[in-house]
Amino acid sequence: MDELICKLRASSFGLHIANVFVGCIMYADGIMLLSSSWYGVQKLVDICAVYGQHWNICFNNMKTQCLTFGGKNPQQFKITLNNKIVDRNNNLKYLVCTLLVGHVVWITVTTPATFMTILTNYCRS
Repeated sequence: MDELICKLRASSFGLHIANVFVGCIMYADGIMLLSSSWYGVQKLVDICAVYGQHWNICFNNMKTQCLTFGGKNPQQFKITLNNKIVDRNNNLKYLVCTLLVGHVVWITVTTPATFMTILTNYCRS
C-alpha cells in the first residue's frame, strides 16, 4: 500500500497542509481520501481503482461514502468508483470520529482526521 500512497502523493490532487501531503489516510482496511475539489477527489479515486485492478484489490462500492465540507457542493457532480456512483452522505463515522456536514464532532483527542471527502474500504478478492 506504500506504492499507492506514493502514487496519490505524486498526483498533486490530494490535500496538502503546510506542504505536508494529507490527501490519503489509511488505517487497517480503510482509506480516507482528501482533496479541496470534487475533480481532485475523482482523480484520487481513479488512481485507487487502477491500483486495485493491478494488485487484485477490490474497492467495495457498498462501503464507499462521500462527504463534503464547506465551499461549493454541486449536486450534479458525482464521484464514481468502478463506473458506479458513490453515495453522498451528511454524516460518517471513521475510527473514533463522527463527521457531520457543517460540524466535526470529536470522540477522543487523538482522532487523526479533521476534514474528509471520501472513505473507501478495500478487501482482497
